[in-house]
Amino acid sequence: MLITISNRAQSSALLSDTGELHSEAFPTKSIFTIPTKIWQKCVGASVKIPKLHSKVYYFPQGHLKHVSPHTIITLLHCYPPSISCIISAVDLLVDPHTDEVFAKLLLTPVMDGHGHEQEAPPEVPAEDDDGYNVVSFVKILTQSDCNSGCGFIVPLPCVDLILPKLSLDDPMPSQKLSVTDIQGRIWQYTHIYRGKSKRHLFSRGWTSFVNNKKLVAGDSFVFIKNSAWWLMLNWHHH
Repeated sequence: MLITISNRAQSSALLSDTGELHSEAFPTKSIFTIPTKIWQKCVGASVKIPKLHSKVYYFPQGHLKHVSPHTIITLLHCYPPSISCIISAVDLLVDPHTDEVFAKLLLTPVMDGHGHEQEAPPEVPAEDDDGYNVVSFVKILTQSDCNSGCGFIVPLPCVDLILPKLSLDDPMPSQKLSVTDIQGRIWQYTHIYRGKSKRHLFSRGWTSFVNNKKLVAGDSFVFIKNSAWWLMLNWHHH
């Protein structure tokens, strides 16, 4: 999580990994911003992000110690133990190189020039994004899933919850799927139902995805779908 401290004029001080404070203008949003519901499904229910305009306390000394274990002791005393802030901006982003999702919070101090705490603006209710219900399913990849040419075994609960209905009355049931990854790239899969044990599989197209994302056994694979049948996927290494 990236934390930026700013004043009311939107100039900011950013704590770097070296423990130094750098002044900068608040940067524009990344082109890889994603809707709140999609972001939350990627990180899991255990991750909570403060609401816009909510009140928080920032601890610069603890931050410095965390990002730089070798921080000069005198530098720690340049900042107060805590700073009362409000959340002025929340950006939910995706790393364009790793597909990792993360949040960037802009913290604005609510102290005036005399050291008195100013009243924070009211909290903003959480937006409903596009108004669609979003459901997800997570599978931990097996060695078979990641072997070239083996295909991806889709668990039956995932088939029922996420995928378009496949006609099992056909002699060789199959359908083409267009699935979007977290950065908007479209991947084409063939969904089949066959084999001695009659399993749902992703066959054609799956190996290209595994090789591109460098997936290995133990990685988490996340299926995401909204009520408009927009299919999306994400992954993260174990």
